[in-house]
Amino acid sequence: MEAVKEPEDILNFRTNRPEKFKSICASQLSFVLETPFNILSDIENQNNIKGTPMKQLFSCTRRKFGGDFQPLKLTSTLQYRLSYLMTVLENSGALGVEGIFRKTGSLTQQRAVVDALLHQDFNCTTFPWHEYSAHELAGALKSMISHLDQPLLTSGLIPFYLQAARLWDQNSMDGKDDKPMNMAVMERYTYSKQVNALRILILLLPQMHKSLLQRLFTLLHRVTTQVERNRMSPLALGTVFGPVLVPSVFYESLTMADGFHDKNSEILKRGCQDAITLATRMIVLNNELFLFPTRLINDIRDNASSRTRTKHSEVREKRSESAWCSPYRRSYTSRRSSSPINTSIRYAHIGYSTPQTSHNVSNTTAINASP
Repeated sequence: MEAVKEPEDILNFRTNRPEKFKSICASQLSFVLETPFNILSDIENQNNIKGTPMKQLFSCTRRKFGGDFQPLKLTSTLQYRLSYLMTVLENSGALGVEGIFRKTGSLTQQRAVVDALLHQDFNCTTFPWHEYSAHELAGALKSMISHLDQPLLTSGLIPFYLQAARLWDQNSMDGKDDKPMNMAVMERYTYSKQVNALRILILLLPQMHKSLLQRLFTLLHRVTTQVERNRMSPLALGTVFGPVLVPSVFYESLTMADGFHDKNSEILKRGCQDAITLATRMIVLNNELFLFPTRLINDIRDNASSRTRTKHSEVREKRSESAWCSPYRRSYTSRRSSSPINTSIRYAHIGYSTPQTSHNVSNTTAINASP
């Protein structure tokens, strides 16, 4: 489970070759989660679907709380204003207030903050933040993030986040001091898989979503450090932010009609619990989520060097093409191919010592390693 901050050469690769970067991430992800063959196109298609349950959830929110909530597009301006609001919460001592993010305060005042933040001429530095309570400011932040037209985790990636949440649950392991040695090894194995899966999924997020998500988790993690004062543990915050990060499963639960079979009811409850577990785990991990797995770094560098070798080979081929003009030329077969994805992902999900095996995913029959 080794991971580091993003090296400069990896940043350059991600910036200059975004599609290749996503392909390598998807390849690594397939070894820790069950993913479709064309996961990247599936994610893009899902994110582009109009009329998703999000808009229907907004309608339910309007009926329940009143007002005219509309889906919000995450822009650089909105991202800056939300980040500024988080800074206000941190600097005003609001994080130590009991029930922060759980209690709402005045809904009228909360709505006034939201309207101000959405106004075209809003000025963060001159707005009278002190006129609103900690609960009203926190409620406004939570409301605006809830009403993004594309959830922070994005519609296309949410199913894989929920799948990652089911890999390991700390609550299921608590109190098992007498567990056998092989159980401890398996627990470490599944924990490592979960963390690596979450790290890779975050790398697949749009940059603005990723930046805002990191800022939010930094804020929530600081809330948990004052749990004795605010009584907001990671689980309490996870219960509050589960619907914020994964709104679709809560919409299904909210609109569940009478007469549903018990089986369907249990599936919906399990989905809601998975969302709460996911939010709780991500709040606890905080900045650990935004590190780069070292095996992913190695794979990216292997592919970058492979591309360099291919370029050099093409240069040699071009130089040799002049031989075709000679009457004494010999037979020559031009060979060109795009660089495949070289990867060591067979053991990418294991955080401790494993065989260092690399293979080319373009030729799966070449794998010959024991599990």
